[in-house]
Amino acid sequence: MSESTQNRILEHLAKKFSLYDFEPLAIQGHTTTKLYLCRKGKQQMVAKIGVDKESMNEVSNNVNGYAMISREGGRALVPDRLMVLKEKQFSALVMPYLGKNITQCARDNPAVLDTFFDKLQSLAEKTLVKNTDEQYAGIVEIASQIKKWYGVLEQNSVIDTRYRDLLTRLKPEDIASRNSTIMVLDSTPDNFFVHNDSIKFIDPWPQSTYRGTMLPCIGIFTALLADVYQIPMAAQAQHLNDLVGKVAKLLDLGEDKTRRQLALGRALQFSLSSFVRINTDKSKSAYYAKLGLSELETVVS
Repeated sequence: MSESTQNRILEHLAKKFSLYDFEPLAIQGHTTTKLYLCRKGKQQMVAKIGVDKESMNEVSNNVNGYAMISREGGRALVPDRLMVLKEKQFSALVMPYLGKNITQCARDNPAVLDTFFDKLQSLAEKTLVKNTDEQYAGIVEIASQIKKWYGVLEQNSVIDTRYRDLLTRLKPEDIASRNSTIMVLDSTPDNFFVHNDSIKFIDPWPQSTYRGTMLPCIGIFTALLADVYQIPMAAQAQHLNDLVGKVAKLLDLGEDKTRRQLALGRALQFSLSSFVRINTDKSKSAYYAKLGLSELETVVS
C-alpha cells in the first residue's frame, strides 16, 4: 500500500469514526491486513485494514465470524464497540485495544490462566444445547480443517499419505454426544484476551459452524501454549483438569470420548503449526506434523 493510499484511507476512517493518532501496530502471528493503534476519545483502539482481495477477505471473515459467534450465544467473546467499514477499495474493522493476549500474559503471570479457565467454563454453560446433532457436525468441521492442512503438507513433502488412513478411520459418531456448545477453532492463546473481567476473542477464521464441542478448543489452546510455546502450566494443571471434567459433563461425554476429543483439537493445532512453518523451518514443520499424526492415532484408537 502506497503512502498516499494509506493516508487517504486513514483520513477516511478518522472522519467516519472520529479516530485520531494513528500508529502502525506490529504483532506476532499471521495477518494479511494492516494494523494501526489509534484513539477514539480517551479510548485506545485498533484499526484493521484490508486493501486487496486477500486482506479484505480476512476482514470479511472476521466480521462474519463474530456474527456467527454471537448467534451461538458467544456475544461476550466479541470485542465491544466493534465498528465496520466496507468500501470498494478497502475494508476496515475497528475495535478497542485489548492489551496483552493470553500468551503474553501467561509468561509473566500464569494465574491469568485461572481466570481464563473460569470464563471458558461459564461460556460452555451459557452456550450448552442438549439433544442435537450439532456436536457431530462440529467434529466433521474439525476433520475437514485437519485434512486441508495435511493436504498442503503432503504436497510440500513434509509428510506422507498416512494421515489419509487416519482421517478415514475417524468416525464422528464414535466420539460425539447429543449435547453441544459453542466451538471456536482458532482458540489459541494468541487470540484470547482477559479484558475488564471478561475474555475476548479476535480474528475468527471461516467455519461452516461455530457449534459443536468445546473440548477440542481446549486441546488447541493447550497444544499451542504448552507444547509449541512451552509455557509452563503445572500450577494450573488441576484447574485445567477441572475445566475439562466440567465441560465433558455438560457435553455428556465419558472419559474415553473426552480424551479423544482433546486429541482431535491438538491434532488440528499441530497440523496448523506445521503448515505455518513450511517455508521457514522444515524440520519444525515435520516435527509438528508428526505430533499431529500421533494425536490422530489417539482419536481413532
